[in-house]
Amino acid sequence: MLLAASVAMPAMGQHPQRGERPRMGGRHPRGVMHHPKNNELKRTNTAFLRSATADSVGRQVLAYQRVTGGWPKNIDMGRRHTQAELDSVIAEKGRTDDSTTDNGATVMQMRFLAYIYQATGKPEYKDAFVRGIEYLLSGQYPEGGWPQFWPDPQGYQVHVTYNDHAMVNTMTLLRDVSAGVHPFTDMVDKETALRMDDAFARGIEWMLADQIRDKDGKLTVWCQQHDHLTHAPSLARSYELPSYCSAERAGILKLLMSI
Repeated sequence: MLLAASVAMPAMGQHPQRGERPRMGGRHPRGVMHHPKNNELKRTNTAFLRSATADSVGRQVLAYQRVTGGWPKNIDMGRRHTQAELDSVIAEKGRTDDSTTDNGATVMQMRFLAYIYQATGKPEYKDAFVRGIEYLLSGQYPEGGWPQFWPDPQGYQVHVTYNDHAMVNTMTLLRDVSAGVHPFTDMVDKETALRMDDAFARGIEWMLADQIRDKDGKLTVWCQQHDHLTHAPSLARSYELPSYCSAERAGILKLLMSI
């Protein structure tokens, strides 16, 4: 019987050590970090995407893209920024410690960039999108899984992460871009598409190997995070125990059923 909520299992991972970086995007300029609704980044109407407002939002999304090709999380990038705020954002462009797919980050920005590029044809949006693809591909472990932060994960951030659908979001985006599903038509070349197909296939293999077996050897569900070498369900924050997780299960099964 599958559990309807996360139920603690015997600890199989390592507890994050005191002093490790907390699970958040890190420091942000004063006045910039807000409840991350990002409503403007979710609008797909062509008339809006061709507007001056959308272009302003797009410029802010470009400003937040790190040198890694990824984006930090928990920031409302659709909120109108002052010039001083934008200057502070651009000054942090070289950061390599806060790029992530946690809480929908990076994937959300890339979807917006694809939509606004298709509506406007402005090459800077496509260029940033392609850098995002390279970021996503660079984060995959050779064995097939993805962590939630890279290129410099700390503590439990090294685990393969299903929490908040981080790995599922990454794999879904790669699959859709390779297939040219709207708004991803002609966003990458054939060679990159083949690399994404390979990454997706290896991700599926890893995902299937992560599925937890019960004491009788029957397949059950997944944990929020798994050890990136052993597949063992692993501990993250003190309230994120090795568990049978229903929310993550739903996202993973939806992806698997779509193949």
